[in-house]
Amino acid sequence: MYSVQYFNWKDGKAYWRDNFSVSCSEVLKLISGRLLYEEKGIEKIALIPKLKNELFTSNDWFGNLLESWTITGSVNYPFGSTKQRGYVFYKLDLKEDVCFGGNIFNYEHYILPFRVPYSETEATNNLFNENLRQHYTNFKTKVYRETNE
Repeated sequence: MYSVQYFNWKDGKAYWRDNFSVSCSEVLKLISGRLLYEEKGIEKIALIPKLKNELFTSNDWFGNLLESWTITGSVNYPFGSTKQRGYVFYKLDLKEDVCFGGNIFNYEHYILPFRVPYSETEATNNLFNENLRQHYTNFKTKVYRETNE
């Protein structure tokens, strides 16, 4: 299954070092991603800095090891640009018997572009962060549709 995750910042603008992550209940394979914006009345396209698809490991509340493929990237637009938005295009490798899935898109936006102490934003724990905006999507697979329709 293929998916496009589109994002834009409605109130204000993205700062240098805003970041996002996409995770899913299934394996994600990054295809492409771009930042879209307008500068001096001209529509422009840029590569997403630090765009990568990596296997992340973490522990749940009970100490169990969790592994998930996650797509991360930074959101950096030129100063003074407008209509800031972007997209990530990826493939979900679904197992044959999977009927449902879930997809999480996290976007982290800080009030100021500078932070002390400095840290890589894509490497931080976002769960309890007031600067985090999260979008969760459920989906039904072809297997589910074929057996229930």
